[in-house]
Amino acid sequence: MLLYSQGILAVQFLEFFYGLVTATEIAYYSYIYSVVDLNLYQKVTSYCRSAALVGYTVGSVCGQVLVSVAGWSLFSLNVVSLTSVSVAFAIAWSLPMPQKSFFFHHHPSFQVITSHFDRPIETASQRGECVCALAPRPLLPADRSGW
Repeated sequence: MLLYSQGILAVQFLEFFYGLVTATEIAYYSYIYSVVDLNLYQKVTSYCRSAALVGYTVGSVCGQVLVSVAGWSLFSLNVVSLTSVSVAFAIAWSLPMPQKSFFFHHHPSFQVITSHFDRPIETASQRGECVCALAPRPLLPADRSGW
């Protein structure tokens, strides 16, 4: 964008859309984690990050080859990029709605998780917070009074 325009307004436009894309990426990952089972989070995270990094690499190499070897103009690369993003946006609308949510439709009826010493630990639902996973808190020195 900065190749075809100049000035503060162009930079402000660029920063606005960069912020929009960043927020969309966060929403995309939130959607993925709301659809996937809690036990698969680590595997799904590795797949998503790998796919994103491979996509960045392939896109960069293809763009460099098309400009350097095939003689494409930078405007043509911008058209290809806009088309790719538009297709991805259209596909995203066809994804099913998640059945659970991290932020909405919170049910306060979580079980109380017990620590290693079988003492109840206060859960996030008892404190009025909504979280995606409940786990025991780390043991503090005061918790080891019997040692």
